[in-house]
Parts: sequence; structure tokens; C-alpha cells
Amino acid sequence: MEGRFPLLAMAAGQEKRLTVVLFGAGIEIPPPEIRDHPAILADARRRGRKPDSILLYVARHRFAMDRLEDFERRGRPDIAHRALLALLDSPLNRMGMVRPIVETIEGRVFELSPDVRLPKDYYQFEGLMVQLLKTGRVPPEGEPLIWMLDESLESVVADAEVKVLLSEEGERVRLDAWRELVRKKAALLIGAYQKGSPPERIYKLADKVWSVSKHSLMTTSVVCRAMAYLELAALAEGFVEEI
Repeated sequence: MEGRFPLLAMAAGQEKRLTVVLFGAGIEIPPPEIRDHPAILADARRRGRKPDSILLYVARHRFAMDRLEDFERRGRPDIAHRALLALLDSPLNRMGMVRPIVETIEGRVFELSPDVRLPKDYYQFEGLMVQLLKTGRVPPEGEPLIWMLDESLESVVADAEVKVLLSEEGERVRLDAWRELVRKKAALLIGAYQKGSPPERIYKLADKVWSVSKHSLMTTSVVCRAMAYLELAALAEGFVEEI
């Protein structure tokens, strides 16, 4: 499959110029203060698991989540799941030009190998994420395909020459701006939660704020549109022969 996406010869160190961050992802084990809630206990029992071996999921745990701070941004691991499937399947990622990063709602940061193939089934994805949160890596032994980073998001993107936040409140830009982006070591910041503006710390982290549509789009649609712009920009700059 990868042979369909050939790379031109690239300068040393240029292979992973683009860091794509999904921030605010609702990937968390139910916190201790709500693990004894009937909604959590019933869901865990139904699936033959312990309450600390599932992910918080609003579709099943809505009434337990009322006790939590910022509950409206939590309990949607499915958003990150779908967005990651789109990102990992993009031609630029298949070429090894993308560094996929996720920051959870709890501020934990993990990285995925461009070669990882996430399961399309949500509950299989949930199992991988629980393993990751508990052990710090997937798989537990051998070469990891997903692993926790012992650093903050700010540290992860510190060496990026330009950091762009994608938000519906941002500036609509032409392809030339995306061409400039692929010429540099860049970081793209995309929210992976259901509603609300990006946190102030993310605005402070970003150098630019762009929008990819006049409409309010789902995270997966934002990822797909952004990667398409970047692929066109990489073609225009001669970094790739075809996509």
C-alpha cells in the first residue's frame, strides 16, 4: 500500500516536519470519585470489567459525569478515535511525514507510530487506550506502537518553527499559507472535544489561528480537510511526486 505514495529525496531530518496534535481528547478512566456510581458499575459489570478498566463515555455514563468539573468536554473518546483513524490513514502520515500526538483532558500526552493501525471498532480502541493509560505503552512488551511521553504538550511542540491552531474563529487562508507551513517544521493543533472554544493556554501556545471552513465542523472533518490542504501544499512545493 505504501508504494502508492512515493517520496522525493528529502533532506536529513525532514521526514517528520509536521506534528499534528489532537488536544483536549476525552480519553480517561472514570476518576475515583465516580467509580462507585451505578452507571459506571453497571456498564463495567455488563462487559465483565472493573470500573477502572473502561473509558469514561458520556453515552453510558452521563448521569455519573454530572459530578465532574468540565463534564461537557469529557467522556467523548470516540471523537479522538475517529480523528486518529483519519489522520493515520492520510497519505502524508503513510509517507512518514507526520508525528501524531494526543493530549488528553487530564494533560497526559502520548505519541503514535505512523505505522500503527488502530482498530475501527470503538470498544477494541477502548481496550488499547485503557492499556496505554495503565502501562504507558501499547503493546506492553516489545517495540511500542503507542507510548506515553514524560513531557508537557508545550515541551513537545517547543521546537516547532510555527504553531497553528485550527479553530472556527480563525482566519481563512489560501493555499500559499499552507505551502509556507510545509516548508517549515510545524505543529498543527486541533481540538478533540465536543464543544467550546480552545483553552486560553492553547491560544497562547499558537503563533497563528486558522479556520478550514465557514461552518462548524466535526474534528474528523477538520483533520481530513487540513491534511488535504497539506498534501496539495506538499505537491506544490515538490516534497512529494504524487499522493
